[in-house]
Amino acid sequence: FSARHIPFNYDRYCRPFINDQILWDNFGYEKEVIAEHFLYQENGVYHFKPEYDSQRKLVNYFKTHPRDWMEEKLISLAANVLFLTENNGEDIVYHPRFNIQKTSSYQHLSDWEKNALHELYIDYFFRRQDGLWHEKAMEKLPMLLSATDMLICGEDLGLVPDCVPGVMDALGITALKVQRSPKEDVPYYNPQNAGYMNVVTASSHDSSTLRQWWKENRELTQNYYNNQLNQYGTAPSELLPELAEIIMKQHLHSQAMLAIFPIQEYFATDYEIVNPYADDERINNPAVFPHYWRYRMHIALEDLLQKEHFNDKIAQFVSESNRQ
Repeated sequence: FSARHIPFNYDRYCRPFINDQILWDNFGYEKEVIAEHFLYQENGVYHFKPEYDSQRKLVNYFKTHPRDWMEEKLISLAANVLFLTENNGEDIVYHPRFNIQKTSSYQHLSDWEKNALHELYIDYFFRRQDGLWHEKAMEKLPMLLSATDMLICGEDLGLVPDCVPGVMDALGITALKVQRSPKEDVPYYNPQNAGYMNVVTASSHDSSTLRQWWKENRELTQNYYNNQLNQYGTAPSELLPELAEIIMKQHLHSQAMLAIFPIQEYFATDYEIVNPYADDERINNPAVFPHYWRYRMHIALEDLLQKEHFNDKIAQFVSESNRQ
Protein backbone atom coordinates (compact mmCIF):
# COMPACT_ATOMS: atom_id res chain seq x y z
CA PHE A 1 0.00 0.00 0.00
CA SER A 2 2.69 2.49 0.95
CA ALA A 3 4.70 1.74 -2.21
CA ARG A 4 1.63 2.70 -4.24
CA HIS A 5 0.88 5.73 -2.04
CA ILE A 6 -2.44 4.26 -0.93
CA PRO A 7 -3.47 5.46 2.55
CA PHE A 8 -4.57 2.13 4.00
CA ASN A 9 -7.65 2.45 6.20
CA TYR A 10 -8.85 -0.79 7.79
CA ASP A 11 -12.39 0.41 8.47
CA ARG A 12 -12.81 1.72 4.92
CA TYR A 13 -11.18 -1.18 3.11
CA CYS A 14 -11.90 -4.25 5.22
CA ARG A 15 -15.30 -3.57 6.77
CA PRO A 16 -18.56 -3.45 4.78
CA PHE A 17 -18.98 0.07 3.44
CA ILE A 18 -22.55 1.30 3.90
CA ASN A 19 -23.68 4.91 3.62
CA ASP A 20 -27.08 6.55 3.18
CA GLN A 21 -26.94 6.33 -0.61
CA ILE A 22 -26.14 2.61 -0.58
CA LEU A 23 -28.96 2.00 1.90
CA TRP A 24 -31.37 3.92 -0.32
CA ASP A 25 -30.22 2.08 -3.46
CA ASN A 26 -30.89 -1.27 -1.77
CA PHE A 27 -33.94 -0.61 0.41
CA GLY A 28 -35.56 2.64 -0.68
CA TYR A 29 -38.06 3.91 1.88
CA GLU A 30 -37.38 0.86 4.07
CA LYS A 31 -33.82 2.00 4.74
CA GLU A 32 -34.57 3.63 8.08
CA VAL A 33 -36.22 0.48 9.41
CA ILE A 34 -33.31 -1.63 8.18
CA ALA A 35 -30.73 0.70 9.68
CA GLU A 36 -32.45 0.81 13.07
CA HIS A 37 -32.64 -2.98 13.36
CA PHE A 38 -29.37 -4.21 11.84
CA LEU A 39 -26.93 -1.28 11.87
CA TYR A 40 -25.43 1.51 13.91
CA GLN A 41 -24.01 4.77 12.61
CA GLU A 42 -20.50 6.06 13.21
CA ASN A 43 -18.64 8.92 11.51
CA GLY A 44 -21.24 9.22 8.77
CA VAL A 45 -21.30 5.54 7.76
CA TYR A 46 -23.10 2.46 9.01
CA HIS A 47 -21.74 -0.75 10.52
CA PHE A 48 -23.52 -3.99 11.31
CA LYS A 49 -24.41 -4.48 14.95
CA PRO A 50 -22.31 -7.26 16.57
CA GLU A 51 -25.17 -9.77 16.43
CA TYR A 52 -25.40 -9.33 12.62
CA ASP A 53 -21.80 -8.60 11.61
CA SER A 54 -21.18 -11.67 9.42
CA GLN A 55 -22.98 -13.41 6.62
CA ARG A 56 -23.35 -16.50 8.79
CA LYS A 57 -25.04 -14.53 11.57
CA LEU A 58 -27.45 -13.01 9.05
CA VAL A 59 -28.27 -16.41 7.58
CA ASN A 60 -29.00 -17.80 11.02
CA TYR A 61 -31.19 -14.80 11.87
CA PHE A 62 -33.29 -15.15 8.71
CA LYS A 63 -33.87 -18.85 9.36
CA THR A 64 -36.36 -17.75 12.02
CA HIS A 65 -37.26 -14.39 10.44
CA PRO A 66 -37.72 -15.20 6.73
CA ARG A 67 -37.80 -12.18 4.42
CA ASP A 68 -36.13 -13.21 1.17
CA TRP A 69 -35.76 -9.82 -0.50
CA MET A 70 -34.22 -8.30 2.63
CA GLU A 71 -32.01 -11.29 3.40
CA GLU A 72 -30.23 -11.32 0.04
CA LYS A 73 -29.54 -7.60 0.06
CA LEU A 74 -28.20 -7.55 3.61
CA ILE A 75 -26.01 -10.60 3.01
CA SER A 76 -24.67 -8.91 -0.11
CA LEU A 77 -23.95 -5.72 1.86
CA ALA A 78 -22.05 -7.77 4.46
CA ALA A 79 -19.64 -8.67 1.65
CA ASN A 80 -19.25 -5.07 0.44
CA VAL A 81 -15.56 -4.96 1.32
CA LEU A 82 -12.46 -4.22 -0.75
CA PHE A 83 -9.96 -6.49 1.01
CA LEU A 84 -10.16 -9.76 2.93
CA THR A 85 -8.00 -10.25 6.01
CA GLU A 86 -6.01 -13.35 6.90
CA ASN A 87 -3.97 -14.20 9.99
CA ASN A 88 -1.03 -16.21 8.69
CA GLY A 89 0.25 -17.00 12.17
CA GLU A 90 2.76 -14.17 12.26
CA ASP A 91 0.90 -11.17 10.96
CA ILE A 92 -2.33 -9.93 9.42
CA VAL A 93 -2.21 -9.88 5.61
CA TYR A 94 -4.71 -8.48 3.14
CA HIS A 95 -6.04 -9.86 -0.13
CA PRO A 96 -8.05 -7.88 -2.71
CA ARG A 97 -11.50 -9.36 -3.10
CA PHE A 98 -12.40 -10.76 -6.51
CA ASN A 99 -14.26 -8.30 -8.78
CA ILE A 100 -13.37 -5.46 -6.46
CA GLN A 101 -14.45 -2.91 -9.06
CA LYS A 102 -18.03 -4.19 -9.05
CA THR A 103 -18.63 -3.41 -5.38
CA SER A 104 -20.51 -0.29 -4.35
CA SER A 105 -17.70 0.30 -1.85
CA TYR A 106 -15.29 0.74 -4.77
CA GLN A 107 -17.75 2.97 -6.63
CA HIS A 108 -17.74 5.44 -3.70
CA LEU A 109 -13.96 5.92 -3.79
CA SER A 110 -12.32 8.94 -5.38
CA ASP A 111 -11.07 8.47 -8.95
CA TRP A 112 -7.38 8.43 -8.02
CA GLU A 113 -8.03 5.82 -5.31
CA LYS A 114 -10.01 3.67 -7.74
CA ASN A 115 -7.11 3.77 -10.20
CA ALA A 116 -4.54 2.92 -7.52
CA LEU A 117 -6.54 -0.02 -6.16
CA HIS A 118 -7.29 -1.26 -9.68
CA GLU A 119 -3.58 -1.37 -10.52
CA LEU A 120 -2.88 -3.20 -7.26
CA TYR A 121 -5.69 -5.67 -8.07
CA ILE A 122 -4.37 -6.37 -11.59
CA ASP A 123 -0.84 -6.90 -10.28
CA TYR A 124 -2.01 -9.16 -7.46
CA PHE A 125 -4.15 -11.47 -9.56
CA PHE A 126 -2.66 -11.32 -13.04
CA ARG A 127 1.03 -10.39 -12.93
CA ARG A 128 3.01 -11.25 -9.85
CA GLN A 129 1.89 -14.91 -9.66
CA ASP A 130 1.75 -15.76 -13.37
CA GLY A 131 5.05 -17.66 -13.34
CA LEU A 132 3.93 -19.70 -10.35
CA TRP A 133 0.60 -20.52 -12.02
CA HIS A 134 2.44 -21.75 -15.14
CA GLU A 135 4.90 -23.84 -13.13
CA LYS A 136 2.21 -25.53 -11.05
CA ALA A 137 -0.03 -26.12 -14.09
CA MET A 138 2.71 -27.91 -16.02
CA GLU A 139 3.51 -29.93 -12.91
CA LYS A 140 -0.03 -31.09 -12.08
CA LEU A 141 -2.14 -31.08 -15.25
CA PRO A 142 -0.11 -33.69 -17.20
CA MET A 143 -0.79 -36.17 -14.36
CA LEU A 144 -4.52 -35.48 -14.66
CA LEU A 145 -4.39 -35.96 -18.44
CA SER A 146 -2.50 -39.24 -18.17
CA ALA A 147 -4.90 -40.64 -15.55
CA THR A 148 -7.94 -40.90 -17.84
CA ASP A 149 -9.08 -41.44 -21.41
CA MET A 150 -11.86 -38.90 -20.91
CA LEU A 151 -11.81 -35.53 -22.63
CA ILE A 152 -10.47 -32.85 -20.28
CA CYS A 153 -12.21 -29.48 -20.47
CA GLY A 154 -11.10 -26.32 -18.69
CA GLU A 155 -13.49 -23.71 -17.28
CA ASP A 156 -11.25 -20.78 -18.17
CA LEU A 157 -13.66 -18.02 -17.18
CA GLY A 158 -13.40 -15.05 -14.86
CA LEU A 159 -9.94 -14.62 -13.39
CA VAL A 160 -7.63 -16.00 -16.08
CA PRO A 161 -3.86 -15.51 -15.68
CA ASP A 162 -1.95 -14.79 -18.90
CA CYS A 163 -0.33 -18.23 -18.90
CA VAL A 164 -3.63 -20.13 -19.08
CA PRO A 165 -4.32 -20.10 -22.88
CA GLY A 166 -0.77 -21.24 -23.65
CA VAL A 167 -0.89 -24.03 -21.08
CA MET A 168 -4.24 -25.28 -22.34
CA ASP A 169 -3.07 -25.23 -25.96
CA ALA A 170 0.16 -27.03 -25.09
CA LEU A 171 -1.68 -29.77 -23.22
CA GLY A 172 -4.64 -30.06 -25.61
CA ILE A 173 -7.26 -29.00 -23.06
CA THR A 174 -10.49 -27.63 -24.50
CA ALA A 175 -11.56 -24.16 -23.39
CA LEU A 176 -15.03 -22.88 -22.49
CA LYS A 177 -16.53 -19.95 -24.37
CA VAL A 178 -19.61 -18.25 -22.92
CA GLN A 179 -20.67 -15.72 -25.54
CA ARG A 180 -21.31 -12.79 -23.21
CA SER A 181 -18.02 -13.34 -21.31
CA PRO A 182 -15.33 -12.85 -23.98
CA LYS A 183 -11.66 -13.09 -23.11
CA GLU A 184 -10.86 -10.45 -25.74
CA ASP A 185 -11.66 -6.74 -25.45
CA VAL A 186 -15.06 -7.04 -27.14
CA PRO A 187 -18.59 -6.92 -25.67
CA TYR A 188 -19.37 -10.50 -26.79
CA TYR A 189 -17.79 -13.07 -29.06
CA ASN A 190 -18.99 -14.43 -32.37
CA PRO A 191 -19.37 -18.25 -32.18
CA GLN A 192 -18.04 -18.47 -35.74
CA ASN A 193 -14.66 -17.34 -34.42
CA ALA A 194 -14.41 -20.22 -31.96
CA GLY A 195 -11.76 -22.74 -32.96
CA TYR A 196 -12.12 -26.50 -32.69
CA MET A 197 -10.60 -26.85 -29.21
CA ASN A 198 -13.50 -25.12 -27.53
CA VAL A 199 -16.85 -25.78 -25.87
CA VAL A 200 -19.31 -23.03 -26.83
CA THR A 201 -22.42 -22.09 -24.89
CA ALA A 202 -24.88 -19.24 -24.56
CA SER A 203 -24.91 -19.27 -20.74
CA SER A 204 -23.63 -21.28 -17.80
CA HIS A 205 -24.79 -22.48 -14.40
CA ASP A 206 -23.18 -19.40 -12.82
CA SER A 207 -24.58 -16.81 -15.24
CA SER A 208 -27.99 -15.38 -15.98
CA THR A 209 -29.95 -17.12 -18.71
CA LEU A 210 -30.20 -15.62 -22.19
CA ARG A 211 -33.63 -14.19 -21.40
CA GLN A 212 -32.29 -12.46 -18.28
CA TRP A 213 -29.11 -11.28 -19.99
CA TRP A 214 -31.22 -9.73 -22.75
CA LYS A 215 -32.66 -7.28 -20.20
CA GLU A 216 -29.48 -6.46 -18.26
CA ASN A 217 -27.99 -3.83 -20.58
CA ARG A 218 -30.26 -2.25 -23.17
CA GLU A 219 -27.41 -0.65 -25.13
CA LEU A 220 -25.48 -3.94 -25.35
CA THR A 221 -28.65 -5.84 -26.31
CA GLN A 222 -29.33 -3.39 -29.14
CA ASN A 223 -25.78 -3.78 -30.42
CA TYR A 224 -26.04 -7.58 -30.21
CA TYR A 225 -29.45 -7.59 -31.94
CA ASN A 226 -28.22 -5.54 -34.91
CA ASN A 227 -24.66 -6.77 -35.32
CA GLN A 228 -24.60 -10.36 -34.07
CA LEU A 229 -28.14 -11.48 -34.89
CA ASN A 230 -28.24 -9.29 -38.05
CA GLN A 231 -31.67 -7.88 -37.26
CA TYR A 232 -32.86 -4.40 -38.23
CA GLY A 233 -34.57 -1.78 -36.12
CA THR A 234 -35.10 -1.66 -32.39
CA ALA A 235 -34.47 -4.77 -30.32
CA PRO A 236 -37.61 -6.11 -28.60
CA SER A 237 -37.77 -5.74 -24.83
CA GLU A 238 -37.95 -9.52 -24.38
CA LEU A 239 -35.88 -12.25 -26.03
CA LEU A 240 -38.38 -13.77 -28.46
CA PRO A 241 -38.22 -17.52 -29.23
CA GLU A 242 -37.29 -16.90 -32.86
CA LEU A 243 -34.28 -14.87 -31.70
CA ALA A 244 -33.30 -17.58 -29.21
CA GLU A 245 -33.37 -20.01 -32.15
CA ILE A 246 -30.90 -17.86 -34.09
CA ILE A 247 -28.54 -17.74 -31.10
CA MET A 248 -28.66 -21.50 -30.62
CA LYS A 249 -28.08 -22.17 -34.31
CA GLN A 250 -25.13 -19.78 -34.48
CA HIS A 251 -23.48 -21.75 -31.69
CA LEU A 252 -24.36 -25.15 -33.10
CA HIS A 253 -22.97 -24.23 -36.54
CA SER A 254 -19.61 -23.12 -35.13
CA GLN A 255 -16.34 -25.02 -35.54
CA ALA A 256 -16.14 -25.75 -31.81
CA MET A 257 -15.76 -29.38 -30.80
CA LEU A 258 -18.76 -29.20 -28.48
CA ALA A 259 -21.84 -26.98 -28.17
CA ILE A 260 -23.56 -27.54 -24.81
CA PHE A 261 -26.44 -25.51 -23.39
CA PRO A 262 -28.49 -25.38 -20.20
CA ILE A 263 -31.93 -26.78 -20.93
CA GLN A 264 -33.49 -23.37 -20.18
CA GLU A 265 -31.97 -22.05 -23.42
CA TYR A 266 -33.73 -24.76 -25.42
CA PHE A 267 -37.00 -23.90 -23.69
CA ALA A 268 -36.47 -20.25 -24.71
CA THR A 269 -36.83 -21.22 -28.39
CA ASP A 270 -40.45 -22.33 -28.06
CA TYR A 271 -43.55 -20.23 -27.33
CA GLU A 272 -45.38 -23.21 -25.83
CA ILE A 273 -42.55 -24.56 -23.66
CA VAL A 274 -40.89 -21.36 -22.42
CA ASN A 275 -41.18 -20.62 -18.70
CA PRO A 276 -43.38 -17.53 -18.20
CA TYR A 277 -41.13 -16.45 -15.30
CA ALA A 278 -37.63 -15.85 -16.64
CA ASP A 279 -36.14 -15.12 -13.22
CA ASP A 280 -37.06 -18.63 -12.05
CA GLU A 281 -34.63 -20.11 -14.57
CA ARG A 282 -31.30 -19.05 -13.10
CA ILE A 283 -29.34 -21.91 -11.55
CA ASN A 284 -26.78 -20.05 -9.44
CA ASN A 285 -25.60 -16.56 -8.60
CA PRO A 286 -22.06 -16.74 -7.15
CA ALA A 287 -22.33 -13.16 -5.88
CA VAL A 288 -25.12 -14.07 -3.47
CA PHE A 289 -24.61 -16.04 -0.27
CA PRO A 290 -25.94 -18.63 0.19
CA HIS A 291 -25.73 -19.67 -3.44
CA TYR A 292 -28.93 -20.27 -5.33
CA TRP A 293 -28.91 -23.80 -6.79
CA ARG A 294 -32.70 -23.70 -6.61
CA TYR A 295 -33.64 -24.27 -10.26
CA ARG A 296 -36.37 -26.76 -11.02
CA MET A 297 -37.86 -27.45 -14.44
CA HIS A 298 -41.28 -25.87 -14.74
CA ILE A 299 -42.50 -28.81 -16.78
CA ALA A 300 -42.47 -32.49 -15.79
CA LEU A 301 -40.10 -34.67 -17.79
CA GLU A 302 -42.99 -36.98 -18.68
CA ASP A 303 -44.90 -34.03 -20.15
CA LEU A 304 -41.82 -32.76 -21.98
CA LEU A 305 -41.48 -36.12 -23.72
CA GLN A 306 -44.92 -35.61 -25.20
CA LYS A 307 -44.04 -32.24 -26.79
CA GLU A 308 -43.31 -33.68 -30.20
CA HIS A 309 -43.02 -30.36 -32.02
CA PHE A 310 -40.43 -29.07 -29.57
CA ASN A 311 -38.44 -32.30 -29.47
CA ASP A 312 -38.43 -32.65 -33.26
CA LYS A 313 -37.29 -29.05 -33.62
CA ILE A 314 -34.32 -29.49 -31.28
CA ALA A 315 -33.41 -32.75 -32.99
CA GLN A 316 -33.46 -30.90 -36.31
CA PHE A 317 -31.19 -28.17 -34.90
CA VAL A 318 -28.66 -30.83 -33.94
CA SER A 319 -28.94 -32.78 -37.19
CA GLU A 320 -28.60 -29.72 -39.45
CA SER A 321 -25.42 -28.68 -37.67
CA ASN A 322 -23.91 -32.16 -38.17
CA ARG A 323 -23.65 -32.71 -34.46
CA GLN A 324 -24.74 -35.74 -32.48
